[in-house]
Amino acid sequence: MSAYSQTISLELRSIDIARGGQIIASGINLSMVPGDIIQLFGSNGSGKTSLLQTIAGLTPIYSGDIFWHVNETPMQTSRPASLMSFIGHHAPVKLALTGTENLKYWAQLYGFMPDNVPHLLAHVGLKPVQNLPAGQYSAGQKRRLDLARCLLAKRPLWLLDEPTSSLDDDSRTLWAQAINAHQEKGGCAIIGTHDTLDIHSRDIRLG
Repeated sequence: MSAYSQTISLELRSIDIARGGQIIASGINLSMVPGDIIQLFGSNGSGKTSLLQTIAGLTPIYSGDIFWHVNETPMQTSRPASLMSFIGHHAPVKLALTGTENLKYWAQLYGFMPDNVPHLLAHVGLKPVQNLPAGQYSAGQKRRLDLARCLLAKRPLWLLDEPTSSLDDDSRTLWAQAINAHQEKGGCAIIGTHDTLDIHSRDIRLG
C-alpha cells in the first residue's frame, strides 16, 4: 500500500468556535501528525461541525490560531486546501448524473484521469447502481459515493462530519476499513461523530 506523496500535520492553539456571534466552544487545543486519527464526540450544538468547518477554512476562526506543516515544513501563508478532503452533512452530489458521471466529474475537478472510477465504485459497493441517477440513491449510497470521492482525491487529511450517521453496519464497516487504510498510508483524519467507529484513534469530547 503506497504512502501519500505529501504529509500534513497541524496544531490548534486556543481556538474559540462561535455561531451567530455566540461562542459555543472555547480554548480548543489539539495537534495532529501523519497517521493520527481523532474521533470528535459531543452533543448536538457542541461545535463538532463548526470546528471541522473552521479547520477546512469554510468558517472563519473566531479566535486562536491554526499552524500547518507540509512534509514537516511550516506553511507561511494559508491552509493547504489541496491536501484535505471535507465531507459534510450533505453530499455534493449532482442528482441528475449517474454515480459514474459524478465520480468522473470529480476526477476532472481534481485533475485525475477517470480510469480508476469503475474500480472505486465497485470498491464502495456501488457497482450495481453505478449507471443510475444519483437522485435515486439512498442516504447510505450517497455516503458511499462520498467515500469514493475521498479515495479518488488521494488527500492526506480527511475532515469527516458524521460520515456514518444513520448507516447500516456494512456501510459503517466500509468507512472504518477505509479510515484504517488511510491511516496506514500516513493519512490523518478528524471525524465528528456520535458513533464509535472501530478504528485506532484518539477520542476528544466537546462540551
